[in-house]
Amino acid sequence: MPMKPYSYHWPFTRAYAGTLDLYGLGAVPLADAQDRLLVGLPHYWDGGAGAYYSYVGSGDKFYDDNAWTGFNLLRANRLTGDSGVLERAKAVFKFIDAGWDSARNHPAPGGVFWVQATWNRDRNTVSNAPSAELGLRLYQSTTRTITDQKTYLTPATNMLQLGRPLPALGRQQRHDGRALLGPHQPQRRYREDPVELQPGHDDRSRRAALPDL
Repeated sequence: MPMKPYSYHWPFTRAYAGTLDLYGLGAVPLADAQDRLLVGLPHYWDGGAGAYYSYVGSGDKFYDDNAWTGFNLLRANRLTGDSGVLERAKAVFKFIDAGWDSARNHPAPGGVFWVQATWNRDRNTVSNAPSAELGLRLYQSTTRTITDQKTYLTPATNMLQLGRPLPALGRQQRHDGRALLGPHQPQRRYREDPVELQPGHDDRSRRAALPDL
């Protein structure tokens, strides 16, 4: 099978996150971060859907990959002050929220699908935990009106309340989401899973670090 000339969206998001880390540390110039944001990332964008393709200009759209790109956009907004990327992050969350399974006849109804495609109908922590955190962080960026609550807080809370088995990554993001909820903490409707945090992942230290992406 011939190699594709460009990266898929998911590894691109990780490279972009690394570039933002390096820029935040002063190790690379702003031009490097701007290059990935303004030159690379738009090639994956589907303006009609308000989301990113899995490959350059085509492919299925994965809700979890879009959530992680949403984190990158929020970080870029905080680091550069570019308001346009904040609006793009809001569009991404709107796409993700539309991926919520509303069919009540499905087993364990609810949840955001993993991918916008008919070949896979999984609704798992991989797609719901990061999406919930993205919605909560977007809510933090607003003036927190009733509309903002309906647009970000309510769907993010619904995503956070899912009671599916949690891998280590999903556990930490659900803890992050609870910390972000603060006084908006809902009454739990899921079974509390035993959580074993890895060394260095103390929840109290994570709470203190939450404002920074």
